[in-house]
Amino acid sequence: MFLASSNYPMLLNRIEYAMPVGNSTYEEMRDENGDIIYNVKNAQIAMKNEYAALSKLMDTDKDNLMVQICIYKELLDNFNVWRSNEEACQHFLSDTTITEQERRQGEEEIVTLSKMYPYYLSTFTNDYTRYKAEQFYTKKMAQKELCIALPDAPIAELIHSLSAKYPGRFLMIDFWGMGCGPCRSDIQSSKQKRAEIAKRNDAKLIFIAGERTTEGSDAYKKYVAEWLADEETVCVTNADFTRLQELFQFNGIPHYEIITPDGHRVRDDLQIHGYYNFDNELESLKKKLQ
Repeated sequence: MFLASSNYPMLLNRIEYAMPVGNSTYEEMRDENGDIIYNVKNAQIAMKNEYAALSKLMDTDKDNLMVQICIYKELLDNFNVWRSNEEACQHFLSDTTITEQERRQGEEEIVTLSKMYPYYLSTFTNDYTRYKAEQFYTKKMAQKELCIALPDAPIAELIHSLSAKYPGRFLMIDFWGMGCGPCRSDIQSSKQKRAEIAKRNDAKLIFIAGERTTEGSDAYKKYVAEWLADEETVCVTNADFTRLQELFQFNGIPHYEIITPDGHRVRDDLQIHGYYNFDNELESLKKKLQ
């Protein structure tokens, strides 16, 4: 019944982020002040807690397929961060301002792909889930280009037209929606920072939302007038928003994409995720693309 649902991605999201699961996942990762301590040991404990909480939510003590799919999705969501941490790990090990023992100790706590992928893979007792995880890993690790051309799809013309409208600039596209609380929270809390970003002549922020029509609802128009009045906003039909999700391969929102000045999509693990460290992350990206 789960797999047959026409709203399967939303259903999966609701299960994965159910409150009982979230409350149980990180309970052993907090210090005496309630702050989460993120290291390899705690990350592995969190995954075990999540697996147990999902199993309890699904009322099963067996290797339930939906539980494994949720853990598989967790692997996909964290893959790029773990992969980028491998590079951070190498920088840490070459830091001569600290002792070798401190470097080794610190390196052991950095949550990297080489430490987490085998741990997650060991939980996939379902042959197909394990196969998909291995297939995903192989595909991602084979990516050598830092950015790729968009597929030849009609919906990609929207992105090309935006690139043509702002020649010579990096586009940061914020996919959002009126029904997404975190989307609106990010937009409202980042208004001042976005005003600073708007002064740059090498980048442009674009906001794309899906509505029943391209004109948008009255609520959408009112919200844009209040919070995005000076921004580049694009309203597409829900059907076209789904096509954009397929083009960029994402389910949840808010979701961010970086498009280079020549209209190429930046690789997943090099994307900028949000506004607060935008300047540093964009400069770092530009150096890598040189």
